Amino acid sequence: MHKSRVAIHLIAVTGLRFSEAMGVDLTDIDRDNKLIHITKTYKVYGKSKGYAPTKNPSSLRDVPISQETIKLLDEYIATFRPVQRIIEGLSNTAANKALKRLVGRDVHVHSLRYTYVSYLISQGVELFAISKLIGHKDLNTTLSVYAHLLEESKQENNGRVRNIFGAELGKNIAENP
Repeated sequence: MHKSRVAIHLIAVTGLRFSEAMGVDLTDIDRDNKLIHITKTYKVYGKSKGYAPTKNPSSLRDVPISQETIKLLDEYIATFRPVQRIIEGLSNTAANKALKRLVGRDVHVHSLRYTYVSYLISQGVELFAISKLIGHKDLNTTLSVYAHLLEESKQENNGRVRNIFGAELGKNIAENP
């Protein structure tokens, strides 16, 4: 089990920023409620290496995780026995190289965050909920970054509206003015 693969998995299924994923420590995993508490970041490079606050106050959040992710983290923890932070000694560059090897093309770990949001949108998760999950400061930030994905679902939503006001409801309105 490679730490880069665990980091990639964690970011892919949570939409965490790289520094947030590096800041997750043993106390942040809430197995009972299947959550990861995001309370800090960890800078893995430069003179300011170490724990740091989140990007903004909205980045303080709880992110749901699956039982499979908990199992993967538990196996990783049992293997590497971290003292505090779960994933130590991994740079963004190393994670990007591992992701490139994994998918076979030049892609960056931050792309997993976009993929996470894109997938949630495609699955019909409310945009307000997504905005909270990824720690945006407000819904406008989410809208400005992901507006193109919402445009793609326009036809599907138009169909939903037609169905709501079609058939029985439309017939009832027409018959009972």
